[in-house]
Amino acid sequence: MMLYRYYKYCTNETLRDWEDKSCVKVGAQEFNVISETEKGYWIVVAGKKKWTSKTSKRRFAYPTKQEALENFIQRTKRNIAINYYNIDFAKLALEEAESLKQNTL
Repeated sequence: MMLYRYYKYCTNETLRDWEDKSCVKVGAQEFNVISETEKGYWIVVAGKKKWTSKTSKRRFAYPTKQEALENFIQRTKRNIAINYYNIDFAKLALEEAESLKQNTL
């Protein structure tokens, strides 16, 4: 049995080249199930055994590519939301720091 997990990657060597949208790709990883329990699966990830649930809403890998793709979409949306929050927070902190700098000069 196989489990699946989608991931994003860039085909260009340099980090900034991702701005060329054609280099951004989505790929599927396949994981062989080495053991199955009543509640989950044991798979090998980066040479180490990893357990993943059969029923949890958030799993590391999924039994179908469709479920794995849905999970990738949700993970990516959540990642974008977190990054927008971090950018907004950093902008406010920068404004505060620049205001403090102006007041101390």
